[in-house]
Amino acid sequence: MKLTLLEKRLLAYCIEDYMGLWVVVGKVYGTGYNYKKELPIWVREKTMEVLLKLLSQKLIIIGTMIKGRFEPFSDSNDCILKKIEKEWDDLGRPPNIGDTFWIIASEKGEQLAKELGLQT
Repeated sequence: MKLTLLEKRLLAYCIEDYMGLWVVVGKVYGTGYNYKKELPIWVREKTMEVLLKLLSQKLIIIGTMIKGRFEPFSDSNDCILKKIEKEWDDLGRPPNIGDTFWIIASEKGEQLAKELGLQT
């Protein structure tokens, strides 16, 4: 399975901790990401593209926290991405710490990360 450096970095993050949308956006944008400033459209497009690829390959699970427990979304990938876009739109700004949803590595993602020797 071929992953870009960005995808590997995101997967590595997911095996260490819960990852929020702001982490993905920050890694896509690079140095200088600031949730108070408007982002170029390519950042959102690339963010959604990367999430779709990782979801489609079943390397990550996206969900929400309910009473301190991670609850995965059970929707299709398309529905999950639409939910992400709606929550992002509802923010009215780029995502910051604690905004929207959470991402974890799936068992398949954890296994691949181990095989690739990924670390954060």
